[in-house]
Amino acid sequence: YSKSAVSVVAAAKVITGALEDIQDNMAQVYDHRALLPSLVLNGSRARLNAVKWASTEKQQMTQLKEVARQAWTRAKEAFSSMAATLSEGNFLREYFMQGLRISADRYVQSRSAQAAGQCGD
Repeated sequence: YSKSAVSVVAAAKVITGALEDIQDNMAQVYDHRALLPSLVLNGSRARLNAVKWASTEKQQMTQLKEVARQAWTRAKEAFSSMAATLSEGNFLREYFMQGLRISADRYVQSRSAQAAGQCGD
């Protein structure tokens, strides 16, 4: 059970990491786009400023596309691994049984502590 649990957690971390990579890249795009209203579009440098901004936008979108493609590849493999782990060896049953055992143990310990010294010696 514990080996399977580690495998599921590792796959979940890969998926989370892939999403974080996309979010980080999206934040860069958002920050860049937030600069658009402050772009100087009059004077001799107006055209150059617009071209630089558009060039950066294109680069960021190309980078975002690549990051998303790589993230999807990683996440897809992790989803497959997670699905395989969950479907083999009654993992979910073992998971819930382990949780039940822990809860039952805590309950018994709690009741034992409450009842300590209440039985006649």
